Amino acid sequence: MMLSHDLTMEQKEYVKELKRRIGQAKNSQERQEMETQLNHFLERLFLEYKLRRRGEL
Repeated sequence: MMLSHDLTMEQKEYVKELKRRIGQAKNSQERQEMETQLNHFLERLFLEYKLRRRGEL
């Protein structure tokens, strides 16, 4: 399991920024796009974390 202390400060700030932008979205399409962007970013972080744990990265 990946925990918040496994993220760099830049990664944490980017996640916070995306969450803030989701909350301020003007319409559902904009919100959905931001949520998709956040999900893709978190998926990439998780995959990097798994590879690092396996020693492959």
